[in-house]
Amino acid sequence: MKKPQITLLVALLLSLNTLAVQADYSLADSLFNKAVAFRHKYFPGESAGDDLQELMKIANHLKDENVQLKRQRIYIIIIAVVIILVLLIGQHRLRIRRLEKENVRLNKAHQEAKQAFDMKNEFITHITNELRKPLHPIEGFSDILGTTDYDLKPEERELLSTHIKDNSKRITRLIDELAELSYFESKSSLPVNYTISPNHLLSHMVDYMRPRCKEGVRMFLESDLSDDYTTATSQEAVETLMRHLLDNAIQFTDHGVITVACTEYGDMVRISVTDTGCGIAPELRDHVFDTFQEMADNMKLKGLGLPICKAIVQLLGGRIWLDTDYHEGTRFIFDLPHMK
Repeated sequence: MKKPQITLLVALLLSLNTLAVQADYSLADSLFNKAVAFRHKYFPGESAGDDLQELMKIANHLKDENVQLKRQRIYIIIIAVVIILVLLIGQHRLRIRRLEKENVRLNKAHQEAKQAFDMKNEFITHITNELRKPLHPIEGFSDILGTTDYDLKPEERELLSTHIKDNSKRITRLIDELAELSYFESKSSLPVNYTISPNHLLSHMVDYMRPRCKEGVRMFLESDLSDDYTTATSQEAVETLMRHLLDNAIQFTDHGVITVACTEYGDMVRISVTDTGCGIAPELRDHVFDTFQEMADNMKLKGLGLPICKAIVQLLGGRIWLDTDYHEGTRFIFDLPHMK
């Protein structure tokens, strides 16, 4: 064997061995084929030696590993694609669920807005009707008083003037109550700016409203609290609340008594207004705090007093209800937090 050829073969074998260690399978396979071709060209009848046989085994092993690695890469790519598809499908489903929830929320908001719009239209219709009722008599009586076609006696003129004044007061009262209801419904809370004695405030309201009672109707206060018992609240709001409750009792009580009661109930101050009037029909009791609902004997609830009362009590952190166990008239009860 000539020295240059041996040297070149050794160099090829060493390079092949290095590439095998480095796992450069494609280049190692190429060098191996060149080494085999070199051996057949220059040493056609001789053995290439143990190193060449060993490298042949390594090359075959590397080929097998290369095939396995290619398969593994394909499997990894397939698995990665599957995982990506699963993630995409999961995100798509999640997005669909979010859209469905958003659609439900939007539909609910749409229904609430539609309901509020219908309630507003109904409220405006009721207000318009309530305003027209006193306006028609005012217009008619004014025409009679202003014409010379009728020879009216002084007492008849006085009666017509009284009707005009009463209906004018009714309109003024309705407008005032609309302003009050709008004011309290626009608030999120009321300032607790006074420390009051419930006995003193209720006694003052009873004395103030008593002259408005019909003849023969008595009004008085019953309290389990001492005069030095105090609580922090909005005095003006509580006075407005009591004024509307007492006014409602006065309107529907033709005889008997109107009683204001006060006691302590846990951490609340409980106040009730009881009358011996006509009462409220059972089928209408769930609507007493709605605006312009039909009352007993087909009478309209005059004004917006009870809805105003409900708005005030809620702003003060309490609750108000109709006592359905009382059957001798009407009793409204409300609780207010006792704040020192």
